[in-house]
Amino acid sequence: KGYIPGAPEHLQRAHLQKTAAEKRAEKRRAQRARKRAEKAAAASGADAPKKDTPAKPPTPTTGGATATAAAGETPAQESKESDVLRKKMRRINKKLRQIEKLKEKAAAGESLDPDQKTKMASEEQLIKDLAALKIELGEG
Repeated sequence: KGYIPGAPEHLQRAHLQKTAAEKRAEKRRAQRARKRAEKAAAASGADAPKKDTPAKPPTPTTGGATATAAAGETPAQESKESDVLRKKMRRINKKLRQIEKLKEKAAAGESLDPDQKTKMASEEQLIKDLAALKIELGEG
């Protein structure tokens, strides 16, 4: 199965799975195409306005539209932004858990290396960042 007697090599593999190198190359081509499309959209002004440029006034919306849609964001954009914020929150929570473990080690008398001490010193800032993210998400 898979071998066709007398057929050229490129036809031998035509119906078989792609090699890992072919898959990687295809993925790179797709990434490049996406980047080109994003650049083209940004050049044509289809993207959201930059922070330093004034935002366009919202257009009148129908009664069923959300407040974010009235501000120029689609529900998909809002969802993507909240996903990013939630991901940041998970990272911060993970660091805070690691800090708690380091505190337990220190309390048990184990010595900590300088990186671990630096991480423990960052706890207060991480708590502030987490609180800010919760407020931004409307959870705080």
